[in-house]
Amino acid sequence: MFDPFSELKSSYQAVRKNSAANDVYNRLHSIAKDTEFVRRVSQEWYNDQLVVIPNQRCGVWYCDPSWSASEYAYFKSTDGHMGQWDFSLRRANLHLIDFANKNGGFIIVDSTRRGKRMPDALSKTIPVWCAVINRAIAKRRCSNATHPQQEEWDSALYCPPNIVSPTEKSQIEAKIDGWADQLLNHPAVSSNDASTSPPPPFIPIVCLSASTFIEHGGPEPMRSRTGLGFEYIQGSGDDEDLWAHGLKPRVFQQNQELLLSTLQHDFAGVVDQLKTTVEDTATPLNSANLATLTEVPVGSGLFLGVANSSPQPGSLTIQLTRKTQDEFPDLATSAMRRFFRIPRSKKGEIQFVTSVLPACAEAAINAFNSTAPRICVVDDDGKDTSVGTTTGAYGMGPLQ
Repeated sequence: MFDPFSELKSSYQAVRKNSAANDVYNRLHSIAKDTEFVRRVSQEWYNDQLVVIPNQRCGVWYCDPSWSASEYAYFKSTDGHMGQWDFSLRRANLHLIDFANKNGGFIIVDSTRRGKRMPDALSKTIPVWCAVINRAIAKRRCSNATHPQQEEWDSALYCPPNIVSPTEKSQIEAKIDGWADQLLNHPAVSSNDASTSPPPPFIPIVCLSASTFIEHGGPEPMRSRTGLGFEYIQGSGDDEDLWAHGLKPRVFQQNQELLLSTLQHDFAGVVDQLKTTVEDTATPLNSANLATLTEVPVGSGLFLGVANSSPQPGSLTIQLTRKTQDEFPDLATSAMRRFFRIPRSKKGEIQFVTSVLPACAEAAINAFNSTAPRICVVDDDGKDTSVGTTTGAYGMGPLQ
């Protein structure tokens, strides 16, 4: 029997859900609630003994720089999708090994939208990363006379059993050995000697999903600590291009008290005002501290840095940016300078892999064939697209 009231109710719920999901007011209040949870876990569960870092880009919304580290981590959920498991050498995050060792581990924060308890980056991509790193260390130690027993080093794969099925886990485990061999054969690590220093018992990598799991999908009516009501959206920090209207995490975090005390009908105006009057402070440089061009590795002729670095004389400069045309006008290209703009979106990531990297590779090959090759790869902060481009260039053949 047709029930018009039931149909009307369903339509109202659908409109309410869509409106809430794309409303910056609800998103930022949801992020603030989840950020409090992240801070509470760090303080109460781990007594602030583990440093907190965000997984790019979503995790940045939940990590206030006043109590989290700026270390760059980029683990993609797509590398953990069913049947697409991968250990990406382009996103190897090898700098995090030293960072974890120096800090005794870390908590890495991410989130996911409705329908899942954890993003695949936390439930599979990072566990795979840990297993591959451990397996590579075990293989290196086994081949070293100082460490003849590979069995002494735990290189198993550990995934949350309530999220990753035994079947899926076993399928991933079958690939760990091959990924470890690829890592050991990579130019960036193949020349490094195995450490002979005594290792710690273990180094914890804590994967923290910031958002509350909403079983029915949400939105869920809640009240903020300032007393204002809002619709809670799980994984609000995800896909910021669709809802943030150009607002950046650091601007939100710098002006959180103002935003969270603003009434909903005034919210959009305050956001627009902040975008035009508050400078979005750039994320501090990571442990590489690339304030100037750095040769990686030393003697290679390959330099990595930020966009305002002075280029090496007679070098090919590959400049990449995530900024818009208004933020950073196009630069003229020439035989000694290539310029690429990569949008801040998933389409931009596809463009980077399918178009930008091949073009950079062609430019690098031409540089290799010159008499004194020097290549400078720079981007907005020296830790984003420049890293993948530099790794690709280095793997093509030594620069001398």
